[in-house]
Amino acid sequence: MDKQIEKNEIELTIQEEVKKTENKPTIDSLADLEKNENTKCVICFDSQPDAAYLPCGHGGACYACAKEILKTKGECHLCRCQIRRLAKLEITENTTSEHIKIISVLKKPQ
Repeated sequence: MDKQIEKNEIELTIQEEVKKTENKPTIDSLADLEKNENTKCVICFDSQPDAAYLPCGHGGACYACAKEILKTKGECHLCRCQIRRLAKLEITENTTSEHIKIISVLKKPQ
């Protein structure tokens, strides 16, 4: 139960950080990318994009590439802001809405 509460608190924190960004693509824009089945990671051009950097909310990369960027450069490939967390996402769509589920959150190594 405590792990579920902690996960919910992390998800709320991430959602709050993303909402604070203005005039920037956010995790929500990844749902638009997923509509196009031909959309691929902007880094490797192989996998589907399923990651978002926080706090800027930029995405477009697959989790493997985004994780490597976090470990090596530590900054967003689009806006160059320092990445504090990396969110792995699951994007699903049904007939009435789109859902973005945060599967895991990785903190930047110190």
